[in-house]
Amino acid sequence: MESGLKAKIIAALKEACLPDKEPDVRLDSTSGGHVGGVVLSKAFEGLDPSARQDLIWAKLDSALSPYEKTLISFLLTETPDEYEVVRQYPTLDKVEPEAFARAVKYRAGALAKREDAEDLADKARKLAVYATKGDELSPEAAKALAEEIATAVGYAPLAGAAEDGYGIVLVGASGRAKLKEGKSVTAKELHVLATLVHGSREPISGGASGEVAHEDALAYLKRRGIHI
Repeated sequence: MESGLKAKIIAALKEACLPDKEPDVRLDSTSGGHVGGVVLSKAFEGLDPSARQDLIWAKLDSALSPYEKTLISFLLTETPDEYEVVRQYPTLDKVEPEAFARAVKYRAGALAKREDAEDLADKARKLAVYATKGDELSPEAAKALAEEIATAVGYAPLAGAAEDGYGIVLVGASGRAKLKEGKSVTAKELHVLATLVHGSREPISGGASGEVAHEDALAYLKRRGIHI
């Protein structure tokens, strides 16, 4: 039943997204035999969340039986660009602040119909600036925003499971700010900067104090094509 239902849902969703011939439909099984997932399509560009849902449900209503429709727990409708921006949490150093803010606003509103989506978008913008430049927020405020935003966009489990938790973006931002100021960084800060960009797991050795000299850190990153 479940595999057959998924096939019917996917077929209906792909038809709903025409003329986009390559929508990306990602469905997963949820509790109680239900199905949920994300639909990524250029067909959603320029449409608000309500119009996107109307677009896909116009097809689902005719393709599925009343009972089958009750087995759909949720369907997020996003453009490929929106999904890519939010997916990069917690690697915020690679996103443009305004794009991140827009994506968070949409995703938070779609997931929880949050009335404070605009306020959350402003917080997301500030956090992205902090991750990129290391300013506008105190480390304590940035940590709180990182947790709030991760929860709002549904990535709290991802961030919570990371070695550095919500703080991974903050550690990277701290290292980036120090290097721009000509200061040394900790081995951990340097490792996070390398990992966020390339997934590098090469060991990094600091001195007795756990510090890596400014020039050594820049050389290490440059060898990996990372420029601060």
